[in-house]
Amino acid sequence: MSEKRTKENKEYSTLRANFLTSHPDCEACRMLHPRRVNRAKSTDVHHMQGRGPNLNRIETWAAVCRKCHTEIHEDMKNARKLGLAL
Repeated sequence: MSEKRTKENKEYSTLRANFLTSHPDCEACRMLHPRRVNRAKSTDVHHMQGRGPNLNRIETWAAVCRKCHTEIHEDMKNARKLGLAL
């Protein structure tokens, strides 16, 4: 791994931890499962515009649970419609 990528990944780890702490509830549950009373705890960072140059751009992130993260990637058409993928 390049030195640049190593630095980006280290920064990502810190940003990710802080982001999930400040966004404890899954942001996708209410859209994907509107009848669910309680939203799941967020465990993943979903990169709505992909990783690449957006790896550390928190404005392109969504805090999601593992189940919703999988659903987003399995149905990108619906994810785009709901604003979960850009």
